[in-house]
Amino acid sequence: MGSSAPAAISLGSLRQDLSAGKPSKRIRKDTLMHTVMVVGIGLVVLAVCLYLGYLLGAAPGLARAALVFLPLWLIGAGINMFIGVRSAGYAVTQEAPVLIVVFGIPAAVAIVAWWKLH
Repeated sequence: MGSSAPAAISLGSLRQDLSAGKPSKRIRKDTLMHTVMVVGIGLVVLAVCLYLGYLLGAAPGLARAALVFLPLWLIGAGINMFIGVRSAGYAVTQEAPVLIVVFGIPAAVAIVAWWKLH
């Protein structure tokens, strides 16, 4: 009976693949999926902030909540980058573009929400 489960990627092999400069397709797919999930978490956090803003102050509260979200999410995206560098073995130069995407997409949605609600 053959197992159809994908083989686990060890941290050592991940670092070796990354140090070679050409991550495998599996690693790129996993990294992309992680990035999509973190961006999704950011959008959920934004939705929670907007909901709390609505409960606390209707439309003006929504606009304020969108602005409050920005530093909160910058901290969250920074923590994600720190984990990527510290635990996953990526270099800061590899994680910086991911930080821009992870922070930028939810931040852009928050700025548009603030602009429309302000």
